[in-house]
Amino acid sequence: MVEMYRRPLTGWLDLSTYCNAGCPQCHRTNINGLDKVNWLQLIQWTFDDFKKAYPLRMLNMHKRFEICGTWGDPMMNKHIFKICEYIIKDGDCDVQINTNGSTRNPEWWWEFGVMGGEKLQVWFDVDGITQEMHSLYRQKTDLNLVKENIESYCMTNANACAHVIVFKHNQDYLYEIEELIRSLGIKGEIIFELSNRFSKGETFKFVNDKGINQELEQATIKDHPLINGQNPIRDHTWKKKKGILKHELHD
Repeated sequence: MVEMYRRPLTGWLDLSTYCNAGCPQCHRTNINGLDKVNWLQLIQWTFDDFKKAYPLRMLNMHKRFEICGTWGDPMMNKHIFKICEYIIKDGDCDVQINTNGSTRNPEWWWEFGVMGGEKLQVWFDVDGITQEMHSLYRQKTDLNLVKENIESYCMTNANACAHVIVFKHNQDYLYEIEELIRSLGIKGEIIFELSNRFSKGETFKFVNDKGINQELEQATIKDHPLINGQNPIRDHTWKKKKGILKHELHD
């Protein structure tokens, strides 16, 4: 019976509300100072929490786990290595992780890639070729550390992909960003995607963690060969209209 259900199931997990970054358009970010929004509690799954939720019998019903960072970066979870090792080694499942890549260190990322091998896929966020360009959106992240971590991870047999959010400030450098990503060793897919969070206009104003007023501008190009398109705007209002949320959270 377990084998019959094993292949079709994919688990989608958010293991932590902690994040090292302060991306202005992220749902967890307070645009006045780029800390987390006040109502968001800081929590994370422990390894024991995960094993309780997914004992081997349940784990073996899955083919794949996607660990995203809707409310926090997965790599901020203290138990992420052990959780993924359990999923991959004990459950024989694939793991996909999305991260800004600006946590841990190159040695840790090499060990993580060795552990996961071909069953592990990590999507790294790279939004520019310079620290200034990259961190206008990926606030509080270190592009040099991101690059070092990617290079180290890519020395293993694990899979690496990249995600680029396109704004006006980086739209003229997409080929250069692609070249940088490939130079770091990423051989997998690179997705260039227009930001879908300009629902209130073409600019997005915020105050950074140093108290300085800044703004993001919506990309003005729509048909660049590298751009994959734009996802629909999926904030709490969208989910409520679609009936996905019966009760609004703190907006």
